[in-house]
Amino acid sequence: MLGLFLASTALSIAVGSVRLLVCDTHDRPTPLGRLESWVFFLLGFGMTGAPMALLGVGTALTLGIAAASGVTLGAVTLPLFAESPPPPSVEDFGGHEGRVLLPVSTTGGRVVVQSLAHRIELPARSVDGVPLAIGRRVLIAFVERGVAHVLGL
Repeated sequence: MLGLFLASTALSIAVGSVRLLVCDTHDRPTPLGRLESWVFFLLGFGMTGAPMALLGVGTALTLGIAAASGVTLGAVTLPLFAESPPPPSVEDFGGHEGRVLLPVSTTGGRVVVQSLAHRIELPARSVDGVPLAIGRRVLIAFVERGVAHVLGL
């Protein structure tokens, strides 16, 4: 019995670690719910059941309390891992302020735009033909086909 609880704890830690290292956070929920909730269920189940098994508490009581603990932990963490809204499209950055990363002229350059939740780099062209130096603040007049058309501020 102790092996079951220790194995569930180890599995939850392993799956959670792999998830953090190789997966992005915008994955869709599986047909059985979100993977994060299952990881926390296993963690709660194992971390509650292992000490109870070591203390010699009865098997049925241990399984019941460990399962309830796992379900509770999985349910409590579900809203914490709710999907965040998708990132904005490039065209949404028209009217935003940015900074020049690579010198901008009528032939090209690169700017960075920072919003509260996102940082995006865009190829850019000067709208009025004035060259813009690195670090200069710019206004993105509009974005067309992924290229920001900018004015110096």
